[in-house]
Amino acid sequence: MADYYELLVKEYLEKKGFMVTLNVKFLKNKRESDIDVLAIDPKKDSVIVGEVKDAQLSEKQIDHENSDFNDKNLKNKVKEITGHDNFSKVIYCWSVQDSVKKDAPSKYKIEIIEFWEIINYLIGKVQPEIQKNKWEYETAYPNTMLIQMLLDYEYLKSDKGKTKVDLKKPMADSSK
Repeated sequence: MADYYELLVKEYLEKKGFMVTLNVKFLKNKRESDIDVLAIDPKKDSVIVGEVKDAQLSEKQIDHENSDFNDKNLKNKVKEITGHDNFSKVIYCWSVQDSVKKDAPSKYKIEIIEFWEIINYLIGKVQPEIQKNKWEYETAYPNTMLIQMLLDYEYLKSDKGKTKVDLKKPMADSSK
């Protein structure tokens, strides 16, 4: 079963027009392994293989993930499912040092997307609709629905490109 962060990434990619599957199994060194995210953009005919990390990412971890992305069996599985030899390598994570994020594309050919960037993207998709008083009700997208509520109640504010909760606003009494 996919974890919350994988589901967040799935929602993000589907909103961008990708078809997404999670936890694709394959054999690596005679042991079962998986691709966290396999996404296909049918309009651009492109493929993303993504790893999802629920913590801050270090350069050592990126080096390890790069080795996994280049695994022969992983590549064979991607080709078997998508028909593509080439794919974009993306790591989705909680956070990463700016210098490591900046170097990853040239050093490893890996894009790094932090969760706050995903949240900001979803906010950007929802905000114009909220302003027009249009709501999206899709049970497949619980994060989008939550963001709609938080925006409508003005709990989300943007500051310097990162999303944060406005702590000046009174919080609900949780004892009720």
